[in-house]
Amino acid sequence: MLYLQEHAEKYHHPKEDLIYHYYLQHYPDAEGVARLDDEHQALSDLTAEFADTVEMILMDAVIPLDLFVEKLNRFVGCQKAHLDLEEKTILPVLEQTLTTGDWTYLQSQWEEEADPLFGEQVADRFKELAAAL
Repeated sequence: MLYLQEHAEKYHHPKEDLIYHYYLQHYPDAEGVARLDDEHQALSDLTAEFADTVEMILMDAVIPLDLFVEKLNRFVGCQKAHLDLEEKTILPVLEQTLTTGDWTYLQSQWEEEADPLFGEQVADRFKELAAAL
């Protein structure tokens, strides 16, 4: 959960948001792109809520199994739906529309951040998770 909260919300989604905002400014007829900001915020809230539930369980709080399963299914379902939207709808449109010049500009606007789990150097706090994967 820490990886999802830390990497996705601090680096991955902001980079996507930069691309999507640029796209909307330059190609305003974007189908589906406009709603991604709202989805990213909703996913951030949902991730925090689910992480809190997991943390409570790890601290020996008693959480009814059906409540945990409901939150888990909602979390996984929303993440999957979001990824499906991006991969099946948004990314193909971006690939067809954005020019090399657009990508060059966009890349100049973000700082590259090494992935702390799947990058060349695994961060200490994720070494146990990386080994398990």
